[in-house]
Amino acid sequence: MQVSQSGAARWAITGGLAAFLAIAAAGFPTQAHAFVCNGQFDILQKGYCSTTTTQGCGTSFDAACPAGETCKTFNFFDPGDPETDGADQLRISLAVGTSTITGPAGAPDNMTVHKIRFDLDCVANSGGNGTNTLCMDQGDVVEYTGDASISTDCPGVTWTSSQPLGGVGANEVVFTPSAAIVIPQACAPSQASPPPACGGCKLEFGVRVVHQEPAG
Repeated sequence: MQVSQSGAARWAITGGLAAFLAIAAAGFPTQAHAFVCNGQFDILQKGYCSTTTTQGCGTSFDAACPAGETCKTFNFFDPGDPETDGADQLRISLAVGTSTITGPAGAPDNMTVHKIRFDLDCVANSGGNGTNTLCMDQGDVVEYTGDASISTDCPGVTWTSSQPLGGVGANEVVFTPSAAIVIPQACAPSQASPPPACGGCKLEFGVRVVHQEPAG
């Protein structure tokens, strides 16, 4: 089986920031390279509610923040602007789905998600982007804010990460669901709520810009 990833990113960022790779298997032999499993994802940058910080917000998605709160937003076009260095936060919403899946007769045409890997900051064109390699770390530019920031609409699933407390750590954060997520073929990723009936769903978490990215 060959597993591939494709996706869409909808946020204002510089070219080197953040890469994503879902670890998945479709339930048939990995040596059968004629079989193909196409996973898809959609990445959306959101603001966060000023007190209920695990709730994403924005002008065109999600419910309004609770009464008395404001939606904190950050233009990620210039990560680590020195004027706001260390204070810039946002929420990342990863919607996971599928495209075409083909396998042997009798095998289930679905994708099973066991882990999601997210690279926090990347040197442009240094890996990731649908490959099986990590990107080159830019340094301590973007940090994960910890598992307390996680929210999800995946039914019956909770998530933990390789960096539960967040802060300074490895550039790659590995998210693991409490139960494997099975998504049938042709279930496009969606940022809508509730999640699509076909089985795709979203994982949200917080990140923080702590330093300006290196020149060049």
